[in-house]
Amino acid sequence: EKFDESKIPGTPGKRVLLFTMDSLADFQKKSTQGGPSGEITVRNALEEGFKQFGYTAGIYEKETGQHLYALLIFDPWTWAAPGWKVRPILREREDDTFILDFFGDLEPRKYKNVMDIPEAHFLSAFPAQRSRFLGFFFQEERAQAPSEETLAKLRTLLGDSVNGSRTFGLVWGKQPEYYKGREQIVEAVADEIPLISLLSPAQAQALRLHTHPRIRFVGHQPKAIWNALLTQVTLLLGIGDPLIGPSALDAVRAGAMYLNPTFPARRAGAYDYLSQHPYMAERVGAPTVCSYASSDPDSVRRCVKTAIQNKAPAGEGGHTPADFSRSAYIARFRDIFID
Repeated sequence: EKFDESKIPGTPGKRVLLFTMDSLADFQKKSTQGGPSGEITVRNALEEGFKQFGYTAGIYEKETGQHLYALLIFDPWTWAAPGWKVRPILREREDDTFILDFFGDLEPRKYKNVMDIPEAHFLSAFPAQRSRFLGFFFQEERAQAPSEETLAKLRTLLGDSVNGSRTFGLVWGKQPEYYKGREQIVEAVADEIPLISLLSPAQAQALRLHTHPRIRFVGHQPKAIWNALLTQVTLLLGIGDPLIGPSALDAVRAGAMYLNPTFPARRAGAYDYLSQHPYMAERVGAPTVCSYASSDPDSVRRCVKTAIQNKAPAGEGGHTPADFSRSAYIARFRDIFID
């Protein structure tokens, strides 16, 4: 059956093929169940940016037909056909191709063996050593206050601790494996301030943390509840994973302090990090970010005490780093894709 090109939205000169892993149904489903979701945030911003400049962007039924697309955006996994061969649609389109790597690729030159993509076309969610900073944006300067309906649900979940006084902290980490080897750090924080974890009680059974009297395991929660929690907590405790991601920014925007673990050596793997969130440590910093040595309970206790001393009333004190305002994002977007 012949493919009807007229069924694809937009026109060839203003159409973008945006094919990244977060566009797959399985990825999106896992993100609603506690899996990574930062990539979806980046994708949504991309689609909004293209819309502002009159482009249509998405993944369409057919990839064939290079003439159908002005720009082609893939990620480190989707650019390849089976056998890690270049997808036919990308051949001889290197100047129009971008690789969107959420974390920032350590070595873009590895693609040189198969594709001669300009190094300025490797993009990342946060500033990275060898990738160009694209990022994403927030519409408002600070996190929106939760609705009364959401607050009522939060009080049903947590009781009197939701009282506007920021009397507890929240652990950033929705998977049990993130906690392994970090139990001592979590316990040290819980000794100073009650903690909420989005692990379920059943998941917590595998960790010795489930016996700590000041850690409450409430299970996975909808995004609205997560965002509401951030407006009520003193701090968001990073424990090493997931690396980077919007949640640290969400905490600062909601007026909570982000506790950022630093590593004694660069993390194994493709990404060159000395802390869980280098951007937050280097570009945001005190008083809304406190870095601690990932294996030192005394170090994290000092951060907790600082957070308690400096906490703002619930719903106050938040701000968005300038890099993640809409205007800053659109300026970067225009420079990368339009000009």
